[in-house]
Amino acid sequence: MAGHVPAIGEPEADGQTRLSTEVATLARRITATAGSAAVGVAVAVDARPAAARLAAYLPRVVAVDAPAAADRPWAAVAAPLAAEPRSRQG
Repeated sequence: MAGHVPAIGEPEADGQTRLSTEVATLARRITATAGSAAVGVAVAVDARPAAARLAAYLPRVVAVDAPAAADRPWAAVAAPLAAEPRSRQG
């Protein structure tokens, strides 16, 4: 298995949901066995608390501050970002 396995965190006011941390743990275990890497992704108006919580479970976390998530579901904001060609992402 090559590449990265993303573990997408579902944000709450104080960080991630418990399910998000369980998914992060599972992704870390799967990738350790497969020889690839798990990457946490946190998308929120202020992604720092969520990213910090995921970082306790994963070696790499990408935090995306998305002001549009204030009045839209975080997944609706994250989906177009994930669909962008890699060469266009910062």
